[in-house]
Amino acid sequence: MYLGCQMYSAFDQNAIQYASGFRQIAEALWKNEGDSYSSMAGAVLLSISLMGQGKDHAVLGYATDALKMGTRLGLFGGGFRQPSVGIINHDLSAQCYAAWGVFNWNVIISMFYRQPGSESPASAPAVPIPGEVYNEMRDGRVSEEVDGMEEGGEEGEYDNPSEEIIERKIFPVLCNFWRLVHEARWIYYSVQQSPPIYLRETLVEYAYRELIAWVETIPSFFLRRDQSPHYVIVFHIWLHTAILDMWQPFIYKEALKVYRLRTFTAQDSTPDAVYTASVNQLKQLVVEYRSRHAVSQYSILWHNGLIYLANAMLRCTDPDWHLYLLLCIYGYERLNRTYRISEVITQGLLTMTMRETDMLGSEAFKIMEELKERGLVHVNEGLQDKIRVTFMVDLNLALTNPEAAKAENMANDFTDLATFQDLVNLDPDPMGL
Repeated sequence: MYLGCQMYSAFDQNAIQYASGFRQIAEALWKNEGDSYSSMAGAVLLSISLMGQGKDHAVLGYATDALKMGTRLGLFGGGFRQPSVGIINHDLSAQCYAAWGVFNWNVIISMFYRQPGSESPASAPAVPIPGEVYNEMRDGRVSEEVDGMEEGGEEGEYDNPSEEIIERKIFPVLCNFWRLVHEARWIYYSVQQSPPIYLRETLVEYAYRELIAWVETIPSFFLRRDQSPHYVIVFHIWLHTAILDMWQPFIYKEALKVYRLRTFTAQDSTPDAVYTASVNQLKQLVVEYRSRHAVSQYSILWHNGLIYLANAMLRCTDPDWHLYLLLCIYGYERLNRTYRISEVITQGLLTMTMRETDMLGSEAFKIMEELKERGLVHVNEGLQDKIRVTFMVDLNLALTNPEAAKAENMANDFTDLATFQDLVNLDPDPMGL
C-alpha cells in the first residue's frame, strides 16, 4: 500500500497523503515479524518504496536485512537442502521466489550505490530459479518442478503466448539476467579481492559475450518488436545499462594502442564501439518508453536508463546530445509528482552538465522551476524530512571518487555552480561600446 500510494499519486495527488501512514505500519510489522519468506519479500517492497521517497539508509538496511534473513533460512550460502520427493510444491516456490527476489534487488542496488552497505551478494541463492527444473538423486533419479512449470517448451508456444505463460516466464528471465550481471560485477566490485587490473578487460569481454549469448536464448516474446509491452522495454533498458556499466572504465580513453575484442571478428570490435551501440539502443528505448507507456509516469524501475543515458550524452560526441540529455531530465520531471528523489537527481544531472558543457545557469534554473511546478506541493508534514539520495549520478566520477559522485552531493553544488556560470558569462559591455 505504501508503494501503491506513491505510484497512484501520479494521477491523484491526494493519494500521497496516505503513504506515510502505510510506511509506519509496514516498518512496525517488520520489527515484530520473525524470519519468513513473506517477510523477505515484504522487505524488498519496502526498500523499493523508501528509495523513491529519498530514505536511502533505510533502503540499504532493509535490502541487507532481507539478505541476512534469507541466509538464516538457508537460502544463501549453501545451507539449502533439496526437498524430499513429497515436498509441497508451493512451499518450494515461496522459497525460490523470495530468495531470488532478494538477490535481484540487492544486485540492482549494488550497481547504483557503490558504497558500504550496498555490496553485491557474495553468491547467488542456493535454491533453484523459479520455473527451472532441479534434480535429486534419491531412490533413483527424481525430477521435480518449481512452481509446476515445464522447462523449455515448444517454440510455437511463444509465438502467441497467453498471459499465464508470460507471467510464469518473466521472473525466471530476470533471475538469470541479474545472475549474469552479478557474475560480471565481480570483476570490479567484488566483496572479496577483484582480479588484477591487466586481466579486467579480457574478463569483461567474456562476461559481455556470455550475456549476449544468453539473450539469444530468452523467450521470443521478450525480444523487442513494434508495440512492445512496457515490461519488455524495461528489461532492455536494464540490459543496455548493464552493458554500459561493464564497459564504463574502458571507453573514450586515449591509448597508444586501441584494444580490440579478442573473441569478435569485426574490425570495429572495440570497447568504444560496444558502448556506443548500447547507447544508441538506450536512446530508442527511453524515447519509446516515455512516449508510448503511461507507466513511465509512476514506475521508478526504469530511471536507471535515464542516468546512464545522460552520462553517455555528456561523454560522447553525439551531435544530438543536448536533445537526449533534456529527454532524460524531463523524464524525471514526469516522475517528480510521484517520487521525491527526482528533484535531487535532476539537480545532480544539471550540476554535471554545467561542469562538462557550456550550459548556462539560467537554463538550469529554468528547468528546475518547471520540475517543481509539476511536482508534489507540501501535502503533509511527513514529506518535509530531509531527502537522502546517495546513489551515483556521475558514473565516471564514481570510478575514482564515489562520495563526490553521489546524487545528493552533486545536487548540493547546483545553486552555487549555476550562479557562478551566469556570472562568468555576463557580457561586460552589453551595449557593444
